[in-house]
Amino acid sequence: MAIAAELAGTPGLRSDDAPDVEIAALAIEQGSFSPRTTTASDASRSCASSIPCWQLGIASIPQDVSLTKMRAPLTIAAAQPACVAKDVRKNALEHAQTIRAARARVVVFPELSLTGYELDADAVPLEHDALTAIADACAETETLALVGAPVEGERGGAQIGMLRVTSTGTEVVYGKSYLGGDELTRFTPGTGPVAIEVDGWRIGLGICKDTGVDRHIADTAALNVDLYVAGLVHLPEELDVQEERGIRLARTCGAYVAFASFAGPTGGGYARTAGASSIWGPDGTALARAGLEPGGLARATLT
Repeated sequence: MAIAAELAGTPGLRSDDAPDVEIAALAIEQGSFSPRTTTASDASRSCASSIPCWQLGIASIPQDVSLTKMRAPLTIAAAQPACVAKDVRKNALEHAQTIRAARARVVVFPELSLTGYELDADAVPLEHDALTAIADACAETETLALVGAPVEGERGGAQIGMLRVTSTGTEVVYGKSYLGGDELTRFTPGTGPVAIEVDGWRIGLGICKDTGVDRHIADTAALNVDLYVAGLVHLPEELDVQEERGIRLARTCGAYVAFASFAGPTGGGYARTAGASSIWGPDGTALARAGLEPGGLARATLT
């Protein structure tokens, strides 16, 4: 399978978006719209009742332009760092180094990235001092990191979790909903789809098997997400499945998708893993892809 290089260039806000940003700012100032539901035509009516739009230097306002363009671009990275089995401290340092190198607002890591896919690894407590290294890197770079780890579930029992790590601390934001194989002997499922907000972007979350389950995809799409991210562990021969799932999620949700896919050997019978962490556009077009080896990174700026 051909593996593409990192997306060339990181486009920001286009110059022809500027009028819509000005319209949005005016409407916000007058308290006349919700950014997720109001269109430029609504802002036009607001504008007409107060300050004429010609005073903004805008000849006309397209009737089908959504004001969600006012949100800032978001740089996302899907990482596949090297991992040492069950060595949370060493893996946390590797995560921190990756965050500093990524230059991204959001960095997502593979499933169980802090321990490796070791199903008997101890749950990682939120107060584990090794997590300080990740939080420090996030503080330096203004990054939000989504990290994989075994965690204690709210309802008792361990879960395959996703941690949100920022400069202010660490919390569990998602538990894998659909378990398989030997996971069922150790872990309990999470409570279902979750979306978090980052700089005006709604981000849906998933972990590995979740990405291929119809119910999970449909329920996540219903959350009206702008971006879907997931941590994975796949075999090299499952690369085609990984690609198909990413494209399907993008098109079903009408959203960007980022998969952080484990690279290198790990537990659970994975002597080799797929790597090729990837980012897709809402139409399923591949925007960025890492290589097959540990240490790779896919990075793109979304608008």
